[in-house]
Amino acid sequence: MRNPNHNSVKKKQDNKTVAIQTNKANEISDIQNRIERCWNIYNLVNSWIEKTDNKVNVSIAIFTASFGVITYISQTIQSNFFIETTIQNNSLTLYKSTYIISVIFWLISIVVYLFTIFPKMDSNSNVNKQKKKDFPIFFKDIARMKLDQYRKLMLSSTDKQFLEEIIAETHINSSICNNKMIFFRVGVILSLISLIFAIASLLIIVTL
Repeated sequence: MRNPNHNSVKKKQDNKTVAIQTNKANEISDIQNRIERCWNIYNLVNSWIEKTDNKVNVSIAIFTASFGVITYISQTIQSNFFIETTIQNNSLTLYKSTYIISVIFWLISIVVYLFTIFPKMDSNSNVNKQKKKDFPIFFKDIARMKLDQYRKLMLSSTDKQFLEEIIAETHINSSICNNKMIFFRVGVILSLISLIFAIASLLIIVTL
């Protein structure tokens, strides 16, 4: 006849084992869910960066075309213009001044757009440069490693280390995206000012 106490102890041990296994399974499932969620956010931030670059390209194309057309028209009119009076001379000076201002603002906007397209991409700018990555996912961090070193690191890293790296890179990329958007907005404002002065110079030369 079996000892009831023995069966009770065995049952408790089995329940404890099941509870431990269940907790481990839940922990694994939880970290995998966190990885998936953080990875989606990481990709979302990167898509915002890509959209910002596309906006810059479109803005440069639109403003360059508009500025080019206005400049061509005003220069064509000026080349056929004959100065007869002092008033016309003053108007021509005003035209040249407004046109020069528009060019200056345009050149500044180009510089700002370049800062938008080519920001500082070093992922270590916001963290300790001496810190060794447990699970590097940024291309420069990977490129700095030898293949054997990178392979060994990847094979020995854990899901938790991967999750921590995704979080860090997402934060860094969000800073890059924010800086891009700031430069983009400033570039658009400068381009609009340049365009306004270019239009003003065109209206001045047309009314002469």
